[in-house]
Amino acid sequence: MEIAIPKNVTQIGESAFKYCDSILSVTLPEGLKEVKTGTFASCASLKRVIMYPSVEKIGYSAFVGFNLRNFSYLGTEEQWNSIVIEAKNYDLTDAPRNYCAAISEVEPLIIYGFAGESVDWALNYDAKEITLSGEGSAGEYEFRPNGLESSAKWGKYSVITETVVVEEGITDLGVLSFYNFASLKEVRLPASLESIGLNVFLGCTALSDVYYTGSETVRDNVLTIDQTNESVLNAQWHYSVSSLKAGDINGDEKVNAMDVAIIKRIIVNKVSSDDFPGTADMNSDGKINAMDVLLLKKLVLGIS
Repeated sequence: MEIAIPKNVTQIGESAFKYCDSILSVTLPEGLKEVKTGTFASCASLKRVIMYPSVEKIGYSAFVGFNLRNFSYLGTEEQWNSIVIEAKNYDLTDAPRNYCAAISEVEPLIIYGFAGESVDWALNYDAKEITLSGEGSAGEYEFRPNGLESSAKWGKYSVITETVVVEEGITDLGVLSFYNFASLKEVRLPASLESIGLNVFLGCTALSDVYYTGSETVRDNVLTIDQTNESVLNAQWHYSVSSLKAGDINGDEKVNAMDVAIIKRIIVNKVSSDDFPGTADMNSDGKINAMDVLLLKKLVLGIS
């Protein structure tokens, strides 16, 4: 949650937001002169403060009890040094400080962490976007005690997230990964993804679009989607396969034994070449035959 103090406020009362764990970002408006004792004390989730140079005094322990990652001051270092700052505000004074000439220069708030051994996650708070990157499975999760969120590290940001980006290399989205992301509108999935597990996108009632880097054929043959993910199955799918390499018959951006197996099945009429995005006619002679199999095998083996 973001707190934006109205512009006509000149001071904030003592302990006004103390222990408000849901606050991620605070903007202290132009015209504000004093932040009183304990105003934002123990706001454990607070990651960003934006402050205008009108502030003249910060009271005792107004900013303490959190790990601030982003402090943007819309003034000069000289103006900052002129503020009367009482004791126990070290979570503000010790934070990395960014002097900005305008609000447009404020750095985006990025919150990040790990999901398992080889997957990272990051939330761009301003873009309302979560990105998963790395290799392998993104893990399996449970309900939080409140029953409203996934136990995934990013689960507590379900209310604000509108886009989820899963990068190439991720193979599995496990149970309840994005449960009850009610504001989620768009999901971007890689061709490397093999499985969307039980209830991964349960409760994602606003989801309308899925962008997939593979072809429809690859999705149908490679990606398994559990039927509990109705929001994904019913969304509009957009396929965007890049220019395929010669021999990449199934459009998975790899030329390997799978493509050899497919071309053999095409020749014996088990499947149609029209079912695949890549060409099986390796020598472009208008035919698909043993010569094409030989050329593809050489390509896979690296024989010129």
